[in-house]
Amino acid sequence: MPSNCRKIEVKLDQECLDWVNGLPPGETRKKVEGMLDTLKDRVDAGDYIPRRLWPRDPAYQDIRNLFRYEIDRVMRACYTIKREGDKFTVRVIEIFPNHKSYERRFHY
Repeated sequence: MPSNCRKIEVKLDQECLDWVNGLPPGETRKKVEGMLDTLKDRVDAGDYIPRRLWPRDPAYQDIRNLFRYEIDRVMRACYTIKREGDKFTVRVIEIFPNHKSYERRFHY
């Protein structure tokens, strides 16, 4: 379905928002903003994460799906999608500035 037929809203959990707002202008900020723009256009731009691999963390409770978006070679973001009719809400749960922090959360 073309994105102009759907309404897509992208929200960041508070910790993500604080982290992004604290980024200085530069390459990292551009990459994160690029990811957000991509998700506003294509909610399915990331890779689906099977439920058995979800972290046992309160931030990941009460969701029905989970996706990983590779921002670059080392940065990752996790998000979930909620659909109500033709409206999609993408909730970015976490942004991992390096692969080590991603590995600690997901244990792989």
